[in-house]
Formats: sequence, C-alpha cells, structure tokens
Amino acid sequence: MLWCTANPLPDTVDLYHANMDDPLLDVVRLAGLLSAGERERAAGFRFERHRRRYVIGRAALRGVLGTLVDCDPAALPLLTESGGKPALRCGPAFNVSHSEEHLVIGIAHEGRLGVDAEVKKSIPDAMELANGSFADDEIAVLETLSASERSEAFLKIWTRKESLLKALGTGLSMPLNQVSMQSGEGQGNQLISSRSGSVDPRRWWVRSVGLRDDLEVAVAWDRPDFSCRVIQRDDASLALDRQGVPGLRRPSQHLPAAKVR
Repeated sequence: MLWCTANPLPDTVDLYHANMDDPLLDVVRLAGLLSAGERERAAGFRFERHRRRYVIGRAALRGVLGTLVDCDPAALPLLTESGGKPALRCGPAFNVSHSEEHLVIGIAHEGRLGVDAEVKKSIPDAMELANGSFADDEIAVLETLSASERSEAFLKIWTRKESLLKALGTGLSMPLNQVSMQSGEGQGNQLISSRSGSVDPRRWWVRSVGLRDDLEVAVAWDRPDFSCRVIQRDDASLALDRQGVPGLRRPSQHLPAAKVR
C-alpha cells in the first residue's frame, strides 16, 4: 500500500493499489492516521480481517491525500456528500473501491471521479443479474457469449457502470439500465449511450484499466479522453519515514507513468 505520491496532472487519473492483507503492514501504526471517529468504528468490527482492512483502507486514503495537500492525515477534513460519497473540501477529487483484499484509490486534480474494482471470478447467474439492471443492448451481447466469456463481459460492464454511478455520487437513484457500456476491451470511451439527463457521453468518459490480471478496474471522470497513471509501490518505504508521513514519501520527481489510452 506504500507509494511515492505524485501530484495529479490535468488530463490524468492516478491509481494507487494495495493488498490490505499484506502481513508486512503495521496496522497499529497505521491506525494513528485515522480520525477519532474512524478508530471508534474500527473497534466495532466483529472480525479481525474486516477491522484490519478498514484501518488500512482509511489510513491509505488519508496518507495519500494528506501528503498531496500537506496536511496531517488524522486531521484531514474528509466530508460525506448527500449521496454518501466522501470528499475533501479544497482538495483533489478522489474515489475508493474495495474488493476482497484489494484496495484501489483514484486521484484527479478536480471534477467528479469514480473508481470501481471487482475480483475476477465466474458468475453463474450473470444473465439473471443483467436482466435486472443492464440495458437491452448489453443483455443482447451477453446472450451471445459462452459462460466464461459472459462472466468476463459482465464484470467489465458492471464495473464501468458502478464507476459512473460512484462519480455521480447519487447511489442507485439513476437506474443502471439508463446507460449502455461496451462489453469488450475496446479503446476510448466505453460509455456508448445514455438515456439519463445527468450523463452526457460527450462529457463523461469511462474506461477500464489493466491494473492486475485478477482484478477488473474501471474509472469514470467528467473529463474527455483522459489517461490513467499507475503509481508504483515504493517497497523501500515499508520502514517508517521519520521525515514525513508514516509509510509515505514525497517523490523527488514524477514516477514513470503507465498510460492507458
């Protein structure tokens, strides 16, 4: 989970990935980055694995944002918008997704940003789920595929839709079948069409990112033709950096970017 942070670029979304089950992570130390309310919530988890993942996820988010805005992570004034979406006043746009042990944080310099990640797996009831939430053209595509191809296509469509809903911050108030997504790899904008007045495909872009072979990741942003940059893990920062935030360091220069076009 430990990265060299990089200042967001105007046309780029930065992605940070962490394995929250990494045994090298010092959860006790990371808990010091949480707010008092978050520490209280962490104490309420029944299972240790869930508590650990919550602490690491919140500490990672606060650590990255705190470094970017030069603020004590524990004092960072994170807000919750009306739709339940977390936000930071006068800070970069961000969004977070969890899937099993995986954490993905997306950062952009401004705008409305959504990130969704799902561990790749077989979905035997893909058609049943699609019939309740996908657009007719998406369902028609899934019906032509084999079981394994259908699971893969379902996850691509699902994460793309979820990333858009998370960027809008309106929860499920906009039905998933109001927008249509590409089902394959594809290039460019994966948002095909919209019957929702709040989503204009000329303004909103959705794309998938090959972050890991076992993870389906999609990013939505109200900016056209953006790139994604994967911020590399800094293994040297596993030890406490006494000159900065625990587990995080300011980079002396931008890290090499993994561009996704």
